[in-house]
Amino acid sequence: MRRRPGKGLQAGGCVVIGCQLFDDRGEVWEGGSARLADALESSIVGDELTDYAVRNLGFVAVNETETMARIRLRPSIVSPVALSALLY
Repeated sequence: MRRRPGKGLQAGGCVVIGCQLFDDRGEVWEGGSARLADALESSIVGDELTDYAVRNLGFVAVNETETMARIRLRPSIVSPVALSALLY
């Protein structure tokens, strides 16, 4: 994940550079994107879609800031493929 000029949101004192999701097939998605919503045939987008995918579909989310990366997953249902894609 790289910083894109002009991108970033202030959240909790950190500048959030981006969010990526790793799905159950090992594919990488821009967190909460309309493209992901279309693929999932979802009526929600943005942070709500990202949270839904992590909690209910076994996706892994990575939020990158200027100083750290925050990994979110639900251990009881995380997809082994999604977790492997994150690590490799």
